[in-house]
Amino acid sequence: NGLICNGYTGNIFKSGTSMAVPHVVGAIALIKQLKPDLPAAEVKSIIKDNALDLSLNEKVQGAGMLDLRRIVDTIL
Repeated sequence: NGLICNGYTGNIFKSGTSMAVPHVVGAIALIKQLKPDLPAAEVKSIIKDNALDLSLNEKVQGAGMLDLRRIVDTIL
């Protein structure tokens, strides 16, 4: 009883911005819960500055991979 996508049942791999957005929005929600008065520009900087560099081209990795532990440690 798994997810069915294009006739395939089981785990599927997806990537791209539509897959990344929910994770980033979750990180934003966590940051705003911990520090509600932070301006949006600072939230953006915190996320980007604490991303893990994947040693890939910026067009592939963007700022890097979210590191929520590092973000929380930075703002607390």
